[in-house]
Amino acid sequence: MAKYDVSNPRYSNQIRKLEKSDPAHANIFNPMFQQLLENDECLKHMKDDETDQTYHFGVENGLLYIETDT
Repeated sequence: MAKYDVSNPRYSNQIRKLEKSDPAHANIFNPMFQQLLENDECLKHMKDDETDQTYHFGVENGLLYIETDT
């Protein structure tokens, strides 16, 4: 089974909207799922443009944590 590659994620605020006439086929769904995963990965590693600080977000034991590079 193939897996999505999110090693170089790019955030996008636009994702294709499904139409009633779209066939239920992997070629339609996979690009949308890929973008959702890339967006999630980008949000996990956010960079503040003003301070150049990078923040890493995650969940462990049901708790949200935030780490910085410094």
